[in-house]
Amino acid sequence: MMHIYGSCKFGRPLDGQYRFFAIGNSFACNQGAVAFNAFRNYSKEFIVSCEPACEVLSEKQFYICGSQLNMTSLFEYVQPDVLFIIQRIIMGKAPFNKSKPIEEDPIYQQHLKKLKYFESAPYLKKIFILNAFPSCVQSCAQVAIDWLKNEHKPLKEVGEKFVENDDEYGRARYEALVKNCKKCEMIDYKDILRNEDGKFTMYDDRMNVMYQDNVGHFNVYGRERIKPVYEKLAKKFAEEFVTNVNN
Repeated sequence: MMHIYGSCKFGRPLDGQYRFFAIGNSFACNQGAVAFNAFRNYSKEFIVSCEPACEVLSEKQFYICGSQLNMTSLFEYVQPDVLFIIQRIIMGKAPFNKSKPIEEDPIYQQHLKKLKYFESAPYLKKIFILNAFPSCVQSCAQVAIDWLKNEHKPLKEVGEKFVENDDEYGRARYEALVKNCKKCEMIDYKDILRNEDGKFTMYDDRMNVMYQDNVGHFNVYGRERIKPVYEKLAKKFAEEFVTNVNN
C-alpha cells in the first residue's frame, strides 16, 4: 500500500535490474503506481517520495509547500538508476518575457541548475520528467457534477469550459530543459488526454466521466487514460537498457 504523502516502497519481490525513484509533489504519489506498473518488470526496487505543492526543480516554492522532505538528500541516499520527476507544475507555469531568450528566465535557470545536479550523478542512467499540461478548473469534479445536474446533458456538450489553458510557459521551460539534458526524456499527457475531436477537455466524452478529482489528482479513469504513456516509455527504456527482453 502506498502512503498519500512522504516516502514509500512498492512491495517485493521485484526481480528486475534497476532501482527506480519517483519524486515530486502530490502528483508523484497520485501517479507513481502507473509508472511502477509499466516499469515493474525492470525494477529491483521502486520508491516514491512526494511533498504536496512542492516542485522538485524550483528554489522559490508555492506558498503552501511545507518542504518537509529533502529530495536532494533522498536522491543521494537512494542512488537510483532511473529518476522520475512527476509533479504538478505550479511556479514553473509563471509567465516570462518571450522577447528574451528562455536562458535568461530566472525560473528556467533554477530548474536547469537542479536538473543538471541530478543528471551529473554517476549512477543515474535516465530521467523521465513530466511536462506541463492544461489545468482542470478548481473543484473540477464537483463543477462537472453540478453542470450535469443543471444542464441534463452529457459532458461532451461542455467543450473546453472546464479547462484552464495555463500550460504555455511551463511547456516552453520543460521542453528547453529536456533539450539541455542528455539523460532526460519527456513524459507528456497532453495528446492522450484529448478527445476524439482533438480537444483537451479533461473528460472522457464516451464514458461521460472526468479524469481528475476536486483537488486536481487523476482518478481511476484518469490514471487508466495515461497508462499507455508510461507503457510506451517502458518499452523504449527496455530496448535501450534491459538485457534479455522478451516483451
